[in-house]
Amino acid sequence: GGGGGGGGGFTVQGRRGVSAGGTGVLSPAWRSTLCSRLTPTRGAQYQTVAETLNYELRSFGSSLPVKVMEAITLAEVDEPLSVKISENGWAWLVCGEKLIVWKIGQMSVAKLSVCKEFHLPPCDLPYVADLVALSHPNEHTSSQCVSVMAASRRGTICYWPSLTHEESCTEITVDFNSAEWKCLTSVTVGGFILASQKNQLLRLTPDGSGRVSFRPVQQGQGMLSGLGRRVSSLFGILTPTANDVLSSVLWDEENECLYTLTNSSLDKWEVDETSERHVFSWDLNRSMKGDLGNYIWGADENYETDKSGFNVQYLDLQLSKEGLVVLMAAWSQGDSPCLIYYILGTVQDNGYRITDEIRMEVTEYHPLYQPDEEIPCQRFLIPDYSSQAAYLYTYDMVFAGSTGTGRAGLPQEKINLNMPGDGILGGGSFAGYPVLFCRNSGLVAARPKESVSMLPENIEDSLASSTSGAAAQGDVGQPFERTAVEPQEDKIKMLKTAFVMYCRKDIVGAQAMLGDIFPDNANLGSESELDGAVAQISLDLINDYPACDPRWAESVPNDGNRFSNTSLLLLHQLEDKMKAHYCLMEFLRDMELLNRLETVLVRGFLTATRLLLCEHAEKLSAALVLKNYHTKLPDIVNAAISSALGKQKKSVPQNLTAADVFFREVRDSFSVREVLNLL
Repeated sequence: GGGGGGGGGFTVQGRRGVSAGGTGVLSPAWRSTLCSRLTPTRGAQYQTVAETLNYELRSFGSSLPVKVMEAITLAEVDEPLSVKISENGWAWLVCGEKLIVWKIGQMSVAKLSVCKEFHLPPCDLPYVADLVALSHPNEHTSSQCVSVMAASRRGTICYWPSLTHEESCTEITVDFNSAEWKCLTSVTVGGFILASQKNQLLRLTPDGSGRVSFRPVQQGQGMLSGLGRRVSSLFGILTPTANDVLSSVLWDEENECLYTLTNSSLDKWEVDETSERHVFSWDLNRSMKGDLGNYIWGADENYETDKSGFNVQYLDLQLSKEGLVVLMAAWSQGDSPCLIYYILGTVQDNGYRITDEIRMEVTEYHPLYQPDEEIPCQRFLIPDYSSQAAYLYTYDMVFAGSTGTGRAGLPQEKINLNMPGDGILGGGSFAGYPVLFCRNSGLVAARPKESVSMLPENIEDSLASSTSGAAAQGDVGQPFERTAVEPQEDKIKMLKTAFVMYCRKDIVGAQAMLGDIFPDNANLGSESELDGAVAQISLDLINDYPACDPRWAESVPNDGNRFSNTSLLLLHQLEDKMKAHYCLMEFLRDMELLNRLETVLVRGFLTATRLLLCEHAEKLSAALVLKNYHTKLPDIVNAAISSALGKQKKSVPQNLTAADVFFREVRDSFSVREVLNLL
């Protein structure tokens, strides 16, 4: 994602390839602690580095290469270090005048991966990982086809046409109005974009022989660039100014366009193999600052008298399926104590302008702040393009938050690093995780904890068994009818899996799966696959057969001539089903599926799906009432149950009781009603 992990050059995980640029993460010059010289972890299997109630930082992937560990271990405590990670699994470490590039993987044990070391020319300013970029490889690209470019802040460019030939390097110097360069971004249409602190952009293009040419990227050439500044400002459009300070650069691979985020504007360029076209420069302050103040201080009576008395910084930029996400920080010097608030604003680009629809999410991260100090957090990651999960981080903590655009809110928590002297040197998004590189702990990933499920264990086991292997066979004579059996069975399995994820508090995983099978923009209509899948899962829950629980079969007393009327097992099973059905309703509501339900075919008639769900809940309640009467009036209830099963011509297996069979299949309202009428 955006400038997270230290900014430019890493790529967002998701359906669209996105690379971004921003501020580098440098290790601070703390001194005199042995912990700062610890050897980073080589990949202890899933070591927990830090944890909170809902999240944890765990070691990620295979062991670090020896070259990386040596560089970290031998680095002086005040030596600047920075790291970047791309969505394709490439990572690079800048340590002094060394650049080390290696391939990471998800598995804790991996085959020997590529690791190359490159030497950078001397420079009076430290090199940073933001000024390194790899040509856009995919996961299967040979390392021989990956090229590497590195730039110094003064404009010395080093280019290696092949990762495997570190001795073959082209070196040039670009002097562009004495600019200090900030980040380097690879563009898939060809070459690299070098950006300065003042938002000056250079296009660097290597040729087949390894030579590198460069030229300025044209600015202010959009379709409305002919308008005067006063007129264009009416459209929220700005022309570039000399006061621009760059925060982040983001490359959108799918739409082949580049975005830059500055202290005042969001700019867009369309880029092809040979040229660039400036599309717009969107005025952030005019469009967002007022709303931002209302979100944070709107309830403060002093805010109305001085609406301009607060500061805003636009820090970083990411792309999600909902649009462009801007990380902002806001504070008011009049507050005592002064807090700095972090906000995620989501905007949509319709191709030639930013739309008026802006979604603001004020995170729960608002630390104390001294206005004359550096802003404590300037980076964030959206590791999964289709998810609302967002991770802000600094050198010593990660904050798990949300863009606020999902079906249900996510828990927000600050995760502090546990190990003394440890610190985050950078990171990126890989395999759907925010992967960070810590000085002592090595590669770690932030993720939701595996939570204890809200579902009763036997119900969850049953759901899990029905989602694996061949499609589970539905009950004979199931009360609603379906077509397109095979695709529908797959969607039922996936919906069950999403339901189990939700019950384990894996909201992100549940949302991602639902986005694949039932996208928000799908025109479902009457008798949709969603209605059929929900109805089937509700039926499976109320009629759940606890075959995985041997106690169900072993609960029959030795006296086979008597019904088992004293066992609490059946009552507990009904209570479990009631709880599971309640969880299903919570899932449908929180994931915003309930209001999308229409109708389903039940016994030949179209019935509102929500009405069917109510009917299932009522039958469970009736069965619970009947089971309580079973204990109080065993002879009458047993006789009624036996009569009801006889009328339905249902047999009772030898190792079960009639009550077992009757209460297992809650669906049959005729049986329950008949038995209640007999009481």
